[in-house]
Amino acid sequence: MGDWYTVDSGGDDLSNYLDQDDRYFQYRLTLEASSDNTLSPRFEYISVEWTDTTDVKDVTLSATAENDGLLLAWSIDGDTPASVRVLRGEDEPVAVSGSLDGSTSRWLDREVEPGGSYVYWLEATDNAGQVQRYGPTAAVVVPEQVQRLALEEPYPNPADNSVSVAFTLSEAQRVSLSVYDLAGRRVTTLSEGELPAGRHEVAWNCAAASAGVYLLWLETEGEALSRRMVVGR
Repeated sequence: MGDWYTVDSGGDDLSNYLDQDDRYFQYRLTLEASSDNTLSPRFEYISVEWTDTTDVKDVTLSATAENDGLLLAWSIDGDTPASVRVLRGEDEPVAVSGSLDGSTSRWLDREVEPGGSYVYWLEATDNAGQVQRYGPTAAVVVPEQVQRLALEEPYPNPADNSVSVAFTLSEAQRVSLSVYDLAGRRVTTLSEGELPAGRHEVAWNCAAASAGVYLLWLETEGEALSRRMVVGR
């Protein structure tokens, strides 16, 4: 058990304490005389219970079409929940994401059909196991379009330790994805070589990189795309 700290101390000689695991204690302290007439303190526990420290006040949820699915993004007003799940559907939504860490703020639904219309909810579970559902989003239609070269916004941005970079190729071809600083120096190459058509995702461990602005440069045989990203500390 860790150190205790006082929450309040008031009437009837009762004091309230929380330990480092957020367990709530209420006790009464009395002095007890022993056979040799010495006085010893005696603690009488009145109640012991767990406190619920998670308070999700509201959730802002949105869905947008991406090249190979629908991207759900959300922000939480209040405490971070223990876990979240993405649900899809209107009258009887079903979970499509599985359980995600409570700090997660976006999720890509790839199990959608071009031309289909989808509605989403977010389900948040607090530390006490209480579940609250937020939503729904407005209906989002998956566009029927030809896949094209795309470089997605890096995530997270700003980044401090690691950043994910995703890109989509319209056809199988040779590709190079590199990181440059603002002086035009190549910092690292994240991907280089022949890749199949479709979506690809790579990670950059930027923990050792200096704080500042960087340029992601995606180059194929006939096109080039760039994105700016920030490394913060």
